[in-house]
This record gives sequence, structure tokens and C-alpha cells, in this order.
Amino acid sequence: MLHRPTDDQNPADWFAFAHERLHGADVLHRSEGVTALGIEALQEATERYLKGYLVAQGWALVKTHDLERLVKEASKFEPKFSV
Repeated sequence: MLHRPTDDQNPADWFAFAHERLHGADVLHRSEGVTALGIEALQEATERYLKGYLVAQGWALVKTHDLERLVKEASKFEPKFSV
């Protein structure tokens, strides 16, 4: 958890939040196995990693939880994201 004010234009903050969600998903999986909550945490981690990548590329932040949209945006910077 970050112990300072966060900045949605700072990729490091997005990556820190993503790491926190991924860690939470791992802990939950070890304890409970596959759960809806664990899957949601993985989705949130993926979203935050993608937003961190995009912000680092100069992308103007868009309030969305749509992973397909975020991957499409990322593919504009890196073709390897193409689905």
C-alpha cells in the first residue's frame, strides 16, 4: 500500500496498485482456490498494469474497466498487445 498521496498520471502508482491486487489474488488463491473474488482481483490487477503502461506511453487516462479497450489502446504503442 502506498503511504503517500497518489497521482493517476504516475505509472509507478498504477504498477504499485496492480502489484497489490495481484498479491491479494495470490493469497486468496492459496487459501480458497479459485473464487469469483480472486478472479475479480486478477482483472483489477491487469487493468492497473495496463493503465500504468499506457500512462507511461503518454496516453490520456480514460476512466474505464474495459480490458479489451485497454488492450486495444496498448496495441497502438506495442503491436504485441494485438489480440
